[in-house]
Amino acid sequence: MLEFIARLPGRLGRLYGWFTGRRPFPPTVNSPRQLYALIAHNMIRRSYFFRTLYAVAASIFKYKERILADRINFGARLHGPVTVDTLRNAVLWQRYVLNAPPSKLKAHANFHISGNAEQVQLDRLMSLLLMSDVFANVNVFFDEQAAHDAHVFALTVAEERRGREDECDLDASQQVRAEMFDNPGWTRIFSTTGFERNANNYLKTAHPGAFVVALGLPENDEGFCDEWIGPWEEAVRALAPEFPDVTFVVLNRVGPIALQSPAGSMRSAIAFARKAGLTLAEAACLARKADAFIGQMDMFGLAARAARRPGVYMMSPERADLSDPEAGIIHTGLLAPNEAMAQFRALLANRPAPAAAASKALSDSESNKRLRR
Repeated sequence: MLEFIARLPGRLGRLYGWFTGRRPFPPTVNSPRQLYALIAHNMIRRSYFFRTLYAVAASIFKYKERILADRINFGARLHGPVTVDTLRNAVLWQRYVLNAPPSKLKAHANFHISGNAEQVQLDRLMSLLLMSDVFANVNVFFDEQAAHDAHVFALTVAEERRGREDECDLDASQQVRAEMFDNPGWTRIFSTTGFERNANNYLKTAHPGAFVVALGLPENDEGFCDEWIGPWEEAVRALAPEFPDVTFVVLNRVGPIALQSPAGSMRSAIAFARKAGLTLAEAACLARKADAFIGQMDMFGLAARAARRPGVYMMSPERADLSDPEAGIIHTGLLAPNEAMAQFRALLANRPAPAAAASKALSDSESNKRLRR
């Protein structure tokens, strides 16, 4: 008892410093958070007393966050269809959020939909954000009045004073810089938790022992790549006889044209990940796990480039050189399929032999030596 009384002034002083914002604590170790966790744990008793304490504690924490916190709520605007460029801009926007001044609290995302809300398809954008570990929650406002009415819980006082000057326009082009890929924070944007299993099962079941090349094709406004399959199909067919162990997997969504592929050599040289049942998040995980990548510097291209997958990365306009010769990464402007395959052929010719092939070659050489003896 005496020991508790002796420690009480120090605890009260730390509690006062926390309430006034003079002494921040990590959210998981400070005493008020521990007390809040205790109250939440006892909510299972469904007691009126604990429900009241829970509501009061939550209100105190939210009030403190609104008064003292800053740069934990990040806004973005959408006013058109969610295209492949929109998804790429959303990935780059998350890089901006990660580069913001560090906060002990997790960030929140606020999306403002302007214009015709029926033209904004949020399914793919939500899939991208659910794969990410950057935001604690996501708020979507479909009109200005809803955003204004929710400013009390959607913004802090400091953020409300700045207005929307930091709001990101996801329909505007954003630049990709080489130094972005030196930061390990990409694993928070392309989190594999919950998506890695299906991607691994697909690679093991559909393409065992193959050199898998992820292929990112252009898309129309509805998110399908059907009209670009034909030219890439011809380029893959020209490369297939020279490298029979290479399989190309299209990551984009496909329509009926993908079901009409001929039953010849094309079937063993190209495949469609989304046709096999993989989701958008699992396709992004596949881009990070494939042996190489060819395609646009879109969402899939950023995922593969962040994982340092070798390949040919195309972007228009070519604003920065993102090449990495040591990793076999070639960055170019937009190329025709046969031109991209010509550059990729050099990477395939110089690729290291698989472990199984190297072991077989070593055993063959040892056998030849024994026969000579």
